[in-house]
Amino acid sequence: MFAKLWNLSKFKLFLVAFFIFIVLLPVSYYINFYQNDDWCYYATVENFMRGDFTLHPYVGPTLYLQAFLGMLFSFIFGTAHLPILTLLAGCFSFFVFSLILVEFLNIKTPWAILLGLLSFLNPLNVYELWGFMTNHFFMSFFLLSLYFLLKYQKSSRRLHLFFYVIFGFCALLVRQVILVLPLSTAVYYFLEALRTRNFKTDLLKSVFHFVLFVVFYAIYSFVIPLTPRIKEVPLQLHHLSEFDYSYSLIFGTLIVLTACLLPLVINIFEFSKIFSNFSDIKKGFKRVMLVLIFLALTYLSYIALNHFFKPESISWGEFPYFENVVERTGFYPRGVHGTKYYFAGSYDLWKYWGLVSNFIAVTTLLYILSFKLKNNIFGVFIAVYLFLMLVTETYYDRYIAVIIPITILYLISISEGIRIHTKVFLVLFLLFLGFLSYQFSADFILVNKYIWNRSLELVEKEGVDPRFIQGANAWKLVNRNYEREYLYNFSYDSSEVNEDYRNRYSLVETKEISYPLNIFVEPKIYLYKLNNE
Repeated sequence: MFAKLWNLSKFKLFLVAFFIFIVLLPVSYYINFYQNDDWCYYATVENFMRGDFTLHPYVGPTLYLQAFLGMLFSFIFGTAHLPILTLLAGCFSFFVFSLILVEFLNIKTPWAILLGLLSFLNPLNVYELWGFMTNHFFMSFFLLSLYFLLKYQKSSRRLHLFFYVIFGFCALLVRQVILVLPLSTAVYYFLEALRTRNFKTDLLKSVFHFVLFVVFYAIYSFVIPLTPRIKEVPLQLHHLSEFDYSYSLIFGTLIVLTACLLPLVINIFEFSKIFSNFSDIKKGFKRVMLVLIFLALTYLSYIALNHFFKPESISWGEFPYFENVVERTGFYPRGVHGTKYYFAGSYDLWKYWGLVSNFIAVTTLLYILSFKLKNNIFGVFIAVYLFLMLVTETYYDRYIAVIIPITILYLISISEGIRIHTKVFLVLFLLFLGFLSYQFSADFILVNKYIWNRSLELVEKEGVDPRFIQGANAWKLVNRNYEREYLYNFSYDSSEVNEDYRNRYSLVETKEISYPLNIFVEPKIYLYKLNNE
């Protein structure tokens, strides 16, 4: 009976994942442009298809398995449709994550689906769907490895341990950040050994996972051929001695995580216990005093923690703080020249979302340290991950996407079920995230598709050298122009605000970005041509 229920839940999760894939398939099929770093991933797949199994020199992640899968896919469907493979990986990640929630956190299937969507619909996650970026491929193998690790914890079957190692190795062949999993698991079991004094079992497990970490690191360092890009950006250990940078990175990440997972963060607070027994005057008075003391400590902590918080030391001085893919004006706005248009209500949204998340993050941190702190495999993973992120050359916001599902697992694991108010808030919050991700995705895809197609048109119909077109960032990286002297420029700037365009260029055309329910204000892209001087 239990097996039948499990299989039914598994089938329902599969159907939802398949439904998401079918719904988003036309969008992925529509994408025909490179974006961010994925241009060199496409180039690597093309190398593999020619029998050259070397990574493009600009590639930063290990990528081999993703490129191999891309090669197999492209032999059938062509490299132009690789975004469909990315979507497939994203939907598979959703399925595995939801399965973990059902099987190990005892979440009922409908709520596991909604919690899976909380991760899937996050703008950081959605952005990575549109192209051939690494995150969804990595998460597929990472979550599979985590799934079998959790199964091994329950069953102690060596087969599950074997699959944990195998899928961890697969993840290593996509991104080297998988090293966090065996290392954090080793730390978890070491702490568990100290707690339980069961040194024979837990310490042995800790040693096993640490050895696995060492083996993976050795394979990464000495077996896998590293690109010049990887060799040029070694670990930045000096960040550990820079208090402003290290503190602001960790605190800023906690605020962003809180903003992304507000319903679950609030869910950990046991309001029913706090406000129970108020009919008893003595107990009620004590509880009121405890609540007042906690609020006072929260306020003092908020002032103290924000006193040392210097977000400008990590990237931007405003929420959401970190550079790269999700900014106040949408997805990857700095990929196109100029100052991008804003959307209606953007200033107030980011201002108050950031303020509320900041205060709740401080409150939650104090609450966990006071009442919920214990050895937790998900919590240890988050801590080790953030520590290792301190020594990366540049910390991008998209790195947070890796720990969003892990933070969901952590918050659920320290909560006593999903409360009624959380369920209502979760549904409303998902509608908000879905709408925001739709807005950012539609705008991003239409902008980049227009610039890419128009650039190709200039090359094919007017014979313009692609190097002399300032398109989106990926176009410029594929068609390098080291002198940065362009004949055609695509820009968010109108000639009214950009003096250089007003004096030295002629406006060729203006493209207005239009789609249903568009909330952006005057969403226009301008194409300029350099005047003969």
